[in-house]
Amino acid sequence: MSCLKPTVCLAALLLPLATAHAGTYPDPANSTIPPYICVVGVHLDDGNEVPDAAGEFTVFFRDAANNPIPNADVTIDFSRCDDIVLCQTQMAGLTIDCVTKTVRMFTDAAGKAVFRIVGGARNTGAVGSVAAPGCGLNGVSILASGMNLGSVTAAVLDQNGAIGGNGVDALDLALFSDDVGSAALNGTYRGRSDYNFDQSNSGVDLAVFANHLGAAALGTGSGDGCANTAYCP
Repeated sequence: MSCLKPTVCLAALLLPLATAHAGTYPDPANSTIPPYICVVGVHLDDGNEVPDAAGEFTVFFRDAANNPIPNADVTIDFSRCDDIVLCQTQMAGLTIDCVTKTVRMFTDAAGKAVFRIVGGARNTGAVGSVAAPGCGLNGVSILASGMNLGSVTAAVLDQNGAIGGNGVDALDLALFSDDVGSAALNGTYRGRSDYNFDQSNSGVDLAVFANHLGAAALGTGSGDGCANTAYCP
C-alpha cells in the first residue's frame, strides 16, 4: 500500500487570488494538490541516495482555460510542524530552506511539480500515556507563486530520524505504537502516524507501516533515512 492517495480538486481550497507567475491567474477548478503527503527517507543504490517512491506527490497549476502554468514556484511549508525535520539534501530539482522549513521547485511545461521530500520526525515517545507533541490535521501548507493553495496532513515514516534514529526500523514501530495508544486512550491525533490517511491513529495504520518497515529491511524504501547528509538544525 502506498503512502499516498490521488490528488484532489482545489475548488474548495484555493484562496482568493492575487497575481500568479507571469501575470497568469490559476483556476481553483483546474489546479490540484494532494490531500495528504508522506515524508520519507532514502535508500542507497550503488552509493546513490534514492528518495523513497512512497513519498511521491504531484502539484498541478493551471489557469481558467485549463492551460498549464509553467515555471511557477511551488513551495511546501512545514513551519507549523515542530515535530517534522527536513534533510539538508533533497531530490534533484528541489531547493531546501532549513530556516523557513520549506522546500520548493518550479513547475514544468505541463504546470506540474513532482516531489519526494526527505526528512524525519522528532517523536521522543509517549510520556505516561500521552504521545509526544506533533502536528495534527493539515499542518503543512502548499503555495504556488506565493499563493496558498491549501493545507495538507503529513505522515512521516522515520519517527525518530531527527533525534538520532536515522532510517526506518523497529524502534520507529514502537514510537508509532505510542501514538496509536495515546490516540485510543486520550483522543490525540498525530499526523506523522496516519499512514492510511483516515484522520485517525489506529491499528489500521499498522499494515501500511509494516510494508514500509519491510521495504527498509530489504534495502529499499526509507531504510537509510537522511543517509550521508544531515538533518536541518
